[in-house]
Amino acid sequence: MARQKGKSREAGVLKFLRTGGERMPADLKGRRLAAAQETLRQRVTREGVGQRGAKLWGALQEPAAPVGDDPADARALDGLLALHKKLAGTKVAAPRVAAEVGGIFPFTVSVKETPPFDYAMTIPTVIEGNPVISGAANTNGQLNGSAVTSMQGRSAGSWYSEMGLFFHPLATGRLRLSSSPSFSFQWWTNSLRPQHFVRSFGHAGLGVFALDRVGNVAGGVNPAHLKLWDEQATQQIRFDFGSVESTPLSVELEVNPTLIYCLFVSLSVHVIGRGWPGSLAGSVISVAVPSFSYEFSLIPVFEQ
Repeated sequence: MARQKGKSREAGVLKFLRTGGERMPADLKGRRLAAAQETLRQRVTREGVGQRGAKLWGALQEPAAPVGDDPADARALDGLLALHKKLAGTKVAAPRVAAEVGGIFPFTVSVKETPPFDYAMTIPTVIEGNPVISGAANTNGQLNGSAVTSMQGRSAGSWYSEMGLFFHPLATGRLRLSSSPSFSFQWWTNSLRPQHFVRSFGHAGLGVFALDRVGNVAGGVNPAHLKLWDEQATQQIRFDFGSVESTPLSVELEVNPTLIYCLFVSLSVHVIGRGWPGSLAGSVISVAVPSFSYEFSLIPVFEQ
């Protein structure tokens, strides 16, 4: 019973240090979700302009004779399609991470927070056609996302997953956030001709996002990247896959008590293809986050 009371007291101290002793707004997760959706909407708008340009270019460059009339072409097409189906059906799991002990460390101003974290959210986006998109996020530190183009007709889509903590400083100070996630990834692009536009994009990283008390976006910092690729090579077959354990990442910024901060790990996958025969693409990421660590240093009044 004494141990449970001790853990509960320590959890209360951790929450006080992270939230300034104040109750977080009830709709804080919703505000963060709306801000992330707007960022993704702007990206989709830019993608749409580029994709329309690619369509027009492809229409000008279409070959007079269809691909695949020759038996050898047909066998090659079947082989390439089989490879796409095999990759699309592959499940990617993040590497296992060892359990970590969280809490306030003596003689330091450092805090380590372990799961469950404060919030998790996902944003699926179908841009065109029927891409296969899926994923998940939970407060226990597991994120994944998958986007695969359709084999019939043009398609484009993306998936976004995010999980993290809320932070409201007691005073102006310097925040250094760090985490060591493990991740697995797999991507591929398959384009038959120069005019067969294709794209596979993947990103995961550690970041900070700020909101004021009424939900207005106050900005953020560039995330520290886990894995980033953006493959658009046409008339090529390209792919990569891998798994990396405990990748150390950190971001640092000045914070103040007028804002509420989201400390998060996120992933984003995105694909564009024109169907088969033509171009196909896939993008898959899975991330495991064992903990967040942060150091908060007060800035003296005379320095402010």
